[in-house]
Order: sequence, then structure tokens, then C-alpha cells
Amino acid sequence: MTGWRLAVSFGMAVLSGDARAEEFWVEGPANVAKADAIAQQAAGEKAGLSVRVVRRYVDDQGWRYLVVSDESDAELDAGKAAKALASAIALPVSLFVRDGKSARQVGLIESTASAPASAPVEQDPEVTAILQRSVAAHGGPDGGLAVVDRATTVRFEYERRMESGLVVKHVYLRKGEDRSLAVKVLAGSGIDSETRLVGGAAWLQTGHDPFQPQDVARARELLEQASPSGIVPFVLVFGPVAGNRSEFSRLARGEPTAVAGEAADSLRFEGDRASGPMTLDISQKTGLVVRISFEDGDLVHQYEEYQPVAERLVAPRKITTWREGKVVETTSISALVLDAAPPDGSLATPVP
Repeated sequence: MTGWRLAVSFGMAVLSGDARAEEFWVEGPANVAKADAIAQQAAGEKAGLSVRVVRRYVDDQGWRYLVVSDESDAELDAGKAAKALASAIALPVSLFVRDGKSARQVGLIESTASAPASAPVEQDPEVTAILQRSVAAHGGPDGGLAVVDRATTVRFEYERRMESGLVVKHVYLRKGEDRSLAVKVLAGSGIDSETRLVGGAAWLQTGHDPFQPQDVARARELLEQASPSGIVPFVLVFGPVAGNRSEFSRLARGEPTAVAGEAADSLRFEGDRASGPMTLDISQKTGLVVRISFEDGDLVHQYEEYQPVAERLVAPRKITTWREGKVVETTSISALVLDAAPPDGSLATPVP
């Protein structure tokens, strides 16, 4: 199953800006399709891991997507996470360590699990019709996130309210491969910051201090998490994912429900050895996904106030995330603008 969580941890990393002397982390295989990496992210989350999808340039191959774990200062914990992720995605993963500025691979962990082959399933024609209408409503296989990726520029503004009481405003900008993220703390404890990745170099400014050079790979990962693909879970990749993941061919129709007062059809996947249960609630009026639930409610995303952004691209203005029945984050999106000139100086090379 694909994964589609909000990146709750990335804002804390941006705000703190600190680093440990020795850090361990786990990386999954490089994927050509982002949907495959997102599926591995969801499998890792269902195994209880904190993981995210990053985009990385691989020499002689081009851009690839992979799932990466949070860093740990304990090799034993990272080793356990590596075994758990390899088992969850049924593929080998790599264990890395960073000591100061150098990083190296210290292990390759083979999976002890195998993804079972799924027998062909004849889907209820009514379920197929609901699913096809929803895919079209989200822009089809080439819509959604693909529209964002094709844009020459992106401006993405949103506010995140965390369970802890922290409220943070984010402004993400991209022009070509250059990008920036401004973080402003509106409530709670934290430090304002701005990260820029311009011309292949990275800088970070915290508070009123001057910009300082940063690790490019790490900045790139943080910025990817702050982008539309990192903040809007599931629905931006619904079109391509629904057509290539076996779980969607095995959805069954449940009882109609209501989400935020809106009548919805409920489609249910009962789970198997490779993926846990999933319930997909689709608006009867618009065909848009209004809620998705994993592991019988352990992780729930609810989407409200959809707005058209561009041809074959719609996005919710409000996303609420529950974990184990408790609201852990509410994201309010105020702007997602494509192909418009960024503010003057916003993507300029900083002056230290």
C-alpha cells in the first residue's frame, strides 16, 4: 500500500538545526516511480517505523525515489529498524552511518519476507465505477503530483498545528531545481528559520543569525518533505497509484458513510501478508477522496475544502491526521500556485 502520511518530524529538524556526532539511518532501494517509494513508506509505517520518501539524483541513472528512516545515534536501534523495514517491503535495505561530514554504508540487510503473488480478483463493477470516477476527479494517471512536478515554479504556503500546541507557518518555493523553505513559529516553542538550496549549494538561517552553509543532501531531503508531495498525503498520487497497486483491484464496497457531513462511498481492502487493512471513503458528490484509514483506524487522513489548482490538479485546503484515535496534526493550505514568478530575492544565493 502506498503511504501518504504527513511528515510530522521534518519541521522539528528545520527548527532545531542540530546534529549528533554519529548518526545511523536506513535507506530502501532506489525507485524510478515515486509511487513505489510511497508504497514502501506506507509499509514501513505500518511496521511502526518513522520513514519518509526522498528524491535523489543517481549518477548515470537520473532522479530516483527512496524511503529513508529517521536518524538514530544508536547503531543497535538502526539495525533493528533496517530488519523491520526490509521485512515490511520484502526488499533489501542499506544501513548507513554519518560521522561528522563523511557518510558510508555499513551494512546491507536482506529481507526475510517475500511478497506473495496475488490471485486475480474479479472486482464488483460498482466498485470499479466508483474508483474510476475518483481517479478521474483527481486528475487521472498523469494528473495530481505529476502536474506539480512539471511546473516551472511552485509556491506552497501552509500552516501546521501540532498536537503539542506548536503552530508553524511554512512558505515553500521552487524554481527549477532551486528551492527554499521559510518557517515561522506562530505559537509554541521554536525558532524561525529559512533553508535555501540554490545552484547546488545549501544554506540555513535560524532566528536573526546569518545564513550558514549546510549539507546539500540533508537540505534536499528536508525541502522534499516540505513540498506538496511531502505535506499532502495520498491524494496527489492517487491517480497513478490506483492503477498499479494490487490492493485497489481487491477493494470491496462497504456501507455508505458521511465525512464532515458529506455522503461518501466506503471501499475496503481487508489486508494480506504484504499490506494492512485500508478503508477509502470517496465523496458521492465529487468523486474525491475525503478520508483514508490504515490499519483499522491506527492512521487516518481526512481531506476537506478541495479547490482546483490547475488542469488535472485539485488539492484539499484542510488535512486532519489522527493516530490511534487522537488528532496529531491539522494542516491548513492557503496557497498552491504553479508557474508564477517567485518573490524577488527569495531564491537568491544568500550572503553569509
